[in-house]
Order: sequence, then structure tokens, then C-alpha cells
Amino acid sequence: MPPVTRPSLREAGIRLGLVLASVTFGLLVGELLVRALSDDPKRWELEHFVTYPSRADGRWNVMRPHPLLGWEPRPGYSGTNHGGRELLTFDDRGLRVHRRQAAPPAVVTPPVLVMGDSYAMGEEVADEETFPAHLQDLLDRRVLNGGVAGYGLDQVVLRAETIVPRLRPGLLIVSFIADDVRRTQEQILWGIEKPYFEVVDDGLRLRNVPVPPSAAEPLDADHLLGRTKGAFPMIGPCTKTGSRRSAAAGARPRKAP
Repeated sequence: MPPVTRPSLREAGIRLGLVLASVTFGLLVGELLVRALSDDPKRWELEHFVTYPSRADGRWNVMRPHPLLGWEPRPGYSGTNHGGRELLTFDDRGLRVHRRQAAPPAVVTPPVLVMGDSYAMGEEVADEETFPAHLQDLLDRRVLNGGVAGYGLDQVVLRAETIVPRLRPGLLIVSFIADDVRRTQEQILWGIEKPYFEVVDDGLRLRNVPVPPSAAEPLDADHLLGRTKGAFPMIGPCTKTGSRRSAAAGARPRKAP
């Protein structure tokens, strides 16, 4: 049996380089195909889906700072200058408006109140397309939309405790995704300060309240990597094992209790 010869370090480096080049080429070709086949009019723009500057600036058009919650919808806001394309409208209580032209539902009081993050608020859909709007049609009962984009589960609970006594709903629905639980670990989320809870003596202690003004987001290496990842929908998932900071766009993780 002939002896097995191991490749030299130079040969191994060449092989590894060829593999990496092939993977990179495949991802770039896939990226071009995804964009070419998409019907999104902005598909050729290198827009970061989380931290793109226009979205960050636009968020403060529709949101305002809040000393307890970190941020909340601006009462009476209506427009499309929030970094997206759909019309977002909020009433004077900061609740997302829907079904303005339809006849009132059979049951108006007590209403159903939906709380949650951007999925509840309907950040990327028009006023009439949010799931609370469709829920109102299904129930034929008034449904109020108290969702806020970017919230963690802790902020959802705090906002519910703030508005439930005023709105007096007959039913409260809390909508959340798995990442909303992870967001409760953060003191800074989306580059913005937020409240958080710590376990103290077998109880929960609210911290970082009043919420201080948010400083400018630092452009460190993780942040720049996060911008690169978010700009490419094909390549981004392959690098999602990066730090919490790059994934959450400026989040400062704390040790989970």
C-alpha cells in the first residue's frame, strides 16, 4: 500500500482559498438572482433591513422618546416618512388606526386590545392590513391596536399597564415573537436606551427608568459588519452567528438572570 502523503501547507491554503472563492461566487450569483426575480422596486438598493439610516431617522418621525418605555408612537401621526412605504396612522392616544371608512362593528364596548411589537402594529403593512384590523372584521367587535415596533416583551407589559386602565378593554391579547423575549435582556436596543428588569430578592426590579436620552450609535467593527450583513438577504443568514450587537443594531446585552 503506497504511503499517504499529506498536502503541504501551501497546497492546503490554495484548496481552502478555492473553496471560499467558490462559496462567495455562489452567494453573489444567488444574491443577483434573488434581486432579479424580486418585484420589489427597491431591490437594487443596498438597504440594511434593520439599521439603514433612513429607517433610523424615519423612526423618530413616527415615534417619540418616552421616559418609561423608551419610545412610543407619536399621537396623531399619519404619513409614509418613516423609512417604509406604507401609510401609518395613529390616533390621539397613540393607537394604530384602521377601518376608518367601514361601518362600526356590532360590539364597540368593551373593546379588544392587542399589544405587541411590529407584528401587532403592522409596521410594513397599510392601516387596513394589520392583523388587529382583520381580527375586528372576524369578531365584529372593536379591536384596538396598541402594538409598537421594536418593543421587547418587557416594554409590551409596561405599555399595557399604562394604557389598559384608560382603555378598559374586555379582552387583552399580547402578541409576541421569540426575539421579544431576548430583547428583555437589553439596555440598549436598536441603538436606543430602553427599560429593563433585573431579578432582585426573588422579585423583578425595574431599571434604567427614567430612560436617558440615547447617544449616537457607535460605528465599531461589529456595527459595520451588521450593516454589511443586513444589506444582502442571501449572505446575511450565513453570518447570523455574529454578536448580539451586530444582530440587534446597537444592543447592549446583559447577563440573563
